[in-house]
Amino acid sequence: MTDYKETKEMTIESFQDFTEEGFTTSQALAAALEDCAVFMKKSETNFAGATIALSLIGLDNGLFPDYLEYLLKKVEKLSLSDDIKKDMDKVNTMLTAGDFSIEEDPKYLERVKLIFDE
Repeated sequence: MTDYKETKEMTIESFQDFTEEGFTTSQALAAALEDCAVFMKKSETNFAGATIALSLIGLDNGLFPDYLEYLLKKVEKLSLSDDIKKDMDKVNTMLTAGDFSIEEDPKYLERVKLIFDE
């Protein structure tokens, strides 16, 4: 299994753990992001894997937080492997379909920027 796939699976498991604890989808996305933040900062692959996994989860549930939009723009600037590109294409297709609501939280977006900006 590739690092990318392992990162995706770990992120999905984190999200599922939070939903099992009674978090809403929105809350679980944010909690999983924070749960994975240190790991995400270790490599571009980890960053891309967690960001894409959370984006797919959000979009599958009809919601796309503004902080994920911000992080996806950072992923698009990376040189991506084929499996990452494939999932990024899926995210872009779902974004184009527009079957989701955008969740804006300026304060949380600023927090995400503090965590992930160098």
